[in-house]
Amino acid sequence: MVFEIISGLQIIDEITREREKQQHKKRQIEAQRQILEAQRQAFMGFRERLVEQINLAEMTVEELAVLSGVDIQVIAGYLNGGVPSRPVLEKIAGVFGVSVEYLVIGKEIIELIKDSTSDDAQKSQKEKRLDEVWGDVQTSWKDWKEEQTKREELEVMN
Repeated sequence: MVFEIISGLQIIDEITREREKQQHKKRQIEAQRQILEAQRQAFMGFRERLVEQINLAEMTVEELAVLSGVDIQVIAGYLNGGVPSRPVLEKIAGVFGVSVEYLVIGKEIIELIKDSTSDDAQKSQKEKRLDEVWGDVQTSWKDWKEEQTKREELEVMN
């Protein structure tokens, strides 16, 4: 009977660990999905922010090309949904006096990422506490098992 209980507890332990792994993986996938969505939204918004900055500066695309040193056809590609490299972003941002982050990400996306990061931190704290509790349970089980073994040895000796 003791072996059946031990076997049952081992099975429960394995199932619990597998569920924890699955839940952790689901949280990781969701965090990655949120980041990818934020990036997608950022580059969708890049075109709009670029147009906004051109209009605010009251300049033409040709003037932006001259001031930034970026070919006009390259800028036209960005206005049609292309994704610029970091050096090109730095040149364009410099012309407008804004940050690269603003052009690419925008303030609302930064807040979304901060929120998802804080959720992950809270989940990590919960996971740590769960691990501590589970460790206590395992220690108690080990202590009980050792005590039972000693009792059985004493009974055999008597």
